[in-house]
Parts: sequence; structure tokens; C-alpha cells
Amino acid sequence: NSIRRSILIVLYWKLFSVFVCQNLSILFYHLHFIKNRDSVDNYVEFFNSLPLYYEDESFIYVHGGIRPGVSMQHQVEDDLLWIREEFFYSPKTFEKPVIFGHTPTKYITGSWAPYIKKDRIGIDTGVVFGGSLTAIEISHGEITEIYQVAKLVA
Repeated sequence: NSIRRSILIVLYWKLFSVFVCQNLSILFYHLHFIKNRDSVDNYVEFFNSLPLYYEDESFIYVHGGIRPGVSMQHQVEDDLLWIREEFFYSPKTFEKPVIFGHTPTKYITGSWAPYIKKDRIGIDTGVVFGGSLTAIEISHGEITEIYQVAKLVA
């Protein structure tokens, strides 16, 4: 169950970023789906139906981040998808750790390693820029494993 959730988090983040954030990649992926007789529209429809964030008893999962000092009920879509420095450099703390993507960790710390702080966990380790794809395994509210897979060159 926790491995499944970890995989879903990574897939959600990765596909969400491909279909929503990287408009130039849409054409490439669309051609790939046509070649395989699949419809990219099925995936776009699915991801458009998902909430902008997910919260469980231990973590908040979001694409971009959250605005410090604003309750989850009052967060705006633009911040949940696009916020960067105001979120990860904020001295304010969050009541639950926030697992986020959107900003490659190299631009936060200078390294492709996951960005792990007490209340912020960045898992965009830049696979599209030569970094790796990162997944975290969560069991009973604790991160138990971090998995990274390097991009393979064809």
C-alpha cells in the first residue's frame, strides 16, 4: 500500500508536470500515444479531474508548494501549482511536512538529491535535465525509503 502510494505520487507529479507544465513536451507525448494507439486525452482528462493537493494525517502532497501563513482551505491554485522561492525558502514552518515537485532540487540546493527539511520535501530531482527520477516510500507516516533512478540514454 505504501509502495503503491509512493509510485502514484511520483506518477502523478511526473505526468502532471508533463501535461500541464511542459507544453512543448505535449506534442512529443501525443505522438508517442498515437504510435501506441492510445489517446493522450484519456490521461489529460484523468489528471484534470484530480484535486490540486492531497492531505493525509502525516503529509501534504502538492505539485508546486503552499503559501506560508495561509491555511490549506485558503490556498490558491496558482500557488499550489507554481509557487517556488516564497515556499521553499520561507522561514515559517508548516504543521505537516509538504512533499512537492515543480522546482528541480538543483535550483534549491545545487544538488540533484532530494531536498529534505523537517517540514518540506522536494522530490523533483531533475530527470528531464539529466538528474534522476525520485520516489519516496511512506509507511505509517514516516519516510522509510528514497528511490532514485537515473535517466537512461537510448
